Formats: sequence, C-alpha cells, structure tokens
Amino acid sequence: MPLHLTRWVLDRLSQRWFTGADAEQTSDTTFVDFVNILQHRMIALYYRAWADAHPAVQVERSVGGRVRAMLEAIAGIGLPGTQDPEIDTVRLRQAGSLANQVDGAERLTLFLATAFKVPVEIKEFVAAWITIPKALQSQVGKAYAALGRGATIGPRVFSRQSRIELRVGPLSLDDFKSFLPGERRLALFKKAVRDMIGEALDVDLRIVLARDAVPAPKMGTIQLGRTSWLSRPAEKGDADDLRLRTIVGWRPDMAEAAA
Repeated sequence: MPLHLTRWVLDRLSQRWFTGADAEQTSDTTFVDFVNILQHRMIALYYRAWADAHPAVQVERSVGGRVRAMLEAIAGIGLPGTQDPEIDTVRLRQAGSLANQVDGAERLTLFLATAFKVPVEIKEFVAAWITIPKALQSQVGKAYAALGRGATIGPRVFSRQSRIELRVGPLSLDDFKSFLPGERRLALFKKAVRDMIGEALDVDLRIVLARDAVPAPKMGTIQLGRTSWLSRPAEKGDADDLRLRTIVGWRPDMAEAAA
C-alpha cells in the first residue's frame, strides 16, 4: 500500500490513543476492517497451499487430509461403511502391516494388544475334531471312498490346522468382565480378529484373570461359571480356566475341541 495511505490509516487509528475511555467511539477502523476482509482470504489460501505440502499438518486436521485418505486405503478402510472409530486409530498406525496379505501370529497379537491395551498371546495348532457332514462321509462303493485320497473312517477327523487360541491377560477384574459374553468390548474384539484373519480359522478366546484379582466367592457379587472360584490358592497362579469357544470361525457348529 502507498506510504501516504498507510500514514492516513495510522492517523485515523491513532486517535484512540489520546481519547481515553472513548477510544472505540473516536477511532476509525473502517478501512482496516475492509482490508482485513481481503487479507484473511489470501492468508487462508496461502496457509492451505503450505499445509498441502506438509503431511504432518494434514494429519493434525480433524479430517486428516490426503495423508489419512491414503492410509485408510492401505489399511483397507477407505470405503464408506468400513470404518470403526474405536479401532481406526490403531488400524492407521499399522496400515503397512494390514496391507500385507500374509497372516502371521506376531501381526495379529501386536494389533490386538495395541488396540485393546491388554497382553495378548497366541497358541497355534490347537487340536480339534472336525465333524464331517453326512453328505461328505465315506461310503463303500460310493463317493469319497478312494484310499489315500478322500476316504475317512468315522464321521469326524482330527486336525491341528484349523484352530487357534488367543490368550488375553492377566487382567484386572474390571477388564476381565469387559471381555465376557454380551459386553461391548468382546464384540469389538471379535470384529478386530475377523478383520485381521477373516473366518478361515476357528478362534478360541481364553480370558485370564490375575491371581491377585480373583474375587472372594460371595453370593450376589459373582457370576457362576465366569467370575466364581470356590477355592483358588495363590500358588496356582492366574485364573486361566475360562475359555470362550469359537468367537470367530466359519464352522462354529462343526468343530469340537479335543480333550
């Protein structure tokens, strides 16, 4: 702006410095307010151009900008209906791992431990009996009777390749209860497991209660079969005898755990 206009604006503004309490009534800010209207848009456009080139600034925004959109696409949650606000932050943090189509034990346990803030371990190759549907059972002289190929003896087969067990804990009593059937946290845990490995495997969940958190068996304060132990000495360690069968799986009514 020309120097004489700058002096004129300052002169109109400086009147408030000499008028005391009536400064707002005597100072003329009309021209400055008009310039600010133009200046605000230019500054906003300049900031937007600068922010588009800085990924860290885009992530700080509520919508995340292009960086968040790219991470969502990598993590597999870029389409509407695939987001879940409760675990999306962890998904984005591990987008690179989720993009890898090779399922691994460490990948699964790390994701679950980070998302739910609890210790998670995995037991692989859990023994199970798989019931064979009637139509697929071997019959002499009929289908599935070729020796060494499809023939089986009996209505079920033994397998260690179709089931895993997730061990969560040791937990406090409140955390332990939050993973019991009917709780929101268990439903979210199931969803997270299904998102990670699909339904190709049957998944059991063993919930472990810390030895110091085992409640006393008092009527009205415990749930039979879930949070009740008649006598459990501390030397027995953590209470790990509660297992939820097939929280995720494509044949929940067919597999039967081996003794």
